[in-house]
Amino acid sequence: MSLRRRILRITLTVLVVLVFAGYFAFSTLFFNPLEDDYAFPLASLVPRDVDFFAAKRDLADDFGTFPELAILDTLENSETGRLLLESPEVRQRLAHHGVDSAIADLGEQLAALPIEVDPLKIFGGSEVLVAGYFSGAVVADADYVALGRSNWMGKLGVSLLDWPSVLGLEGQGVTVSEEEGVYTLNSVDMLRPLHVARIADVVVMGTSLELVAGAIDLEARKGQDSFGQSARYGDYIAGVDERELQDVEVFVDYRTMSDKLGLDTAIPDPNADTFTPAFIARLVQMRLIKELEGVVGFTGGLSLDLHADLNSELLSSEQTRFYRAQGANQKRMFEVAELAPADVALLAYLQVDVSDLMGMALDSMEDAAQQNFDDAVRQVWQYPEGQMLIDELGTALRDRVALVVRTNDYPDEGLNGPPNDGDRVFTWAAIGWHKDTGILEDFRSKIINNQGSFGIRGRESGSQGVFRNTLSEGGITVYEFWSPLVPGTGHMAMVISNEVFIISNHNSLIADIILTDYDDPDHPSLAEEPMFATQIGLGLNSASAMVWMRPDEIREDLRAMADQLAFDQVVIDWDTVHRDLSTKLLAETFGGRPEDQLAPDEFLQYEGELESRKQTYEDNLITQHVPELSARYNRYVDYLLAVRGMLLQLSLNPKSLDLALRTLIPLEAPL
Repeated sequence: MSLRRRILRITLTVLVVLVFAGYFAFSTLFFNPLEDDYAFPLASLVPRDVDFFAAKRDLADDFGTFPELAILDTLENSETGRLLLESPEVRQRLAHHGVDSAIADLGEQLAALPIEVDPLKIFGGSEVLVAGYFSGAVVADADYVALGRSNWMGKLGVSLLDWPSVLGLEGQGVTVSEEEGVYTLNSVDMLRPLHVARIADVVVMGTSLELVAGAIDLEARKGQDSFGQSARYGDYIAGVDERELQDVEVFVDYRTMSDKLGLDTAIPDPNADTFTPAFIARLVQMRLIKELEGVVGFTGGLSLDLHADLNSELLSSEQTRFYRAQGANQKRMFEVAELAPADVALLAYLQVDVSDLMGMALDSMEDAAQQNFDDAVRQVWQYPEGQMLIDELGTALRDRVALVVRTNDYPDEGLNGPPNDGDRVFTWAAIGWHKDTGILEDFRSKIINNQGSFGIRGRESGSQGVFRNTLSEGGITVYEFWSPLVPGTGHMAMVISNEVFIISNHNSLIADIILTDYDDPDHPSLAEEPMFATQIGLGLNSASAMVWMRPDEIREDLRAMADQLAFDQVVIDWDTVHRDLSTKLLAETFGGRPEDQLAPDEFLQYEGELESRKQTYEDNLITQHVPELSARYNRYVDYLLAVRGMLLQLSLNPKSLDLALRTLIPLEAPL
């Protein structure tokens, strides 16, 4: 054997020995470099009785160069995204929470390290989870555990806790103790001890020793009694169809959270001053929820799939009947959509006893409005109270109701149409499915025969205010009731067709609905719209309530209403203004004499100048405030217009609730 071959052989032998010696030494001192990863979801390392839980896979994909979010590039390169990033509301919230400065500081600290470090490769980049128990009056008091998949640096970091001086912890006043595989870090600067452990490639850390040590125990028992093996996780989180890895898994024991944190459970508030929150509160309230779990997705827009267990004993009698009613399947939803014109901005549908629904609506009105309704019912129907009329109408209608909303772009009828206040409003139509037309016809007759009681009149005071229009399709008669009390359109319209009973604030919308129902080729239905069909297909199989919305269809209405709302916010106390301006004018021009001491010509001069000053005051106030308010409200409109389509569905029963939300937000689309 030549000397060269002998040296090569010796060298290879030494290298093999060094590799094996190094491997065994590293494995003994630190960890086995060849060990397998933990083969199950991280949820199998969390006890099933936790109060809250959130998990995400492929977290590293959500970032470009850490800590910059990858979505920022998308937002900055789209008009919609820039609008959001540059809006005062977003900037103020980010500044309030110090988000920008925190991101900048973290970036500087990472750049100052001697080697390039990507925190998400060390911890949580492929899978991360946070869970725990509420234990105080604020969220920060919660006992929590965080678990994340780690690379070799993360594993090495945990192993080096056996040598705190190597990590420089002792120099920072941090003490480290170890018991049964759990390291406990403590110092005078730490509010609570931090507990750390490692299970294969999973780093476990948290403020709760029970949860950190419990993860080791659950791994030994192969996840038995873990959150990951619970029915709620399997059915309503892991079992959600069409899941994306980008989805966030969530769970919260809402009742415990509310009790611990002292949350207001009256959300929405049934005693709210405005109709909408008071009405919604009578349909569903947060206080009904015991537990909430599901997934939240962000691909192409916000999507939710949530399940809630309910406190059935807190349901009102009307809610109980509503929740017990059988939901509408997807076929029924398409049948409802076949009534709605293709260009509607909103379609809402409820599978509910109509008398219960109308009763809830009445209870949600202001006291004065309820009193006016009761007075009209007593006068016209001779019933002691309005609820009796509602109950009677309920017997005439099936347990379903729909609402459609579209822009009011119908031609102005001028002198041939009803007078109105000129306000910009949507056109809407409420649709019910009848089973007793006799009651409905009597209801209509009572209104026709008592027009004055409902503010119905023609163009001239005291003239007839009810008109009939016969549709060419089917010969159906639409009744039109003129009233200056109806905002924007000045009239209400009503029709009883073969299947449905419709009330609307515009007779032309009723005509469009009837023609759509008759499959008129010039009146396509919403059911034929691809966006609607796609979102329904991705939604619930059965729903007690559904709301579908496409804001772009009412873009100009929203703009006009935002401007009008800004103008309406300028409220002037004219009594005070009149007194102040009058006092100043009398002092400057009339020697401080009171009005009743002015000569007739002086009084005329005084009145004219006072009116001029009042107009100037109003103009200045509007100039000072309306543009700013209008800009703010139009920004809110911009945010809404970023949503190209939205579907919200609720499936209810007295013990549980399922919610599905689908939104389409194409960030590349211009406003």
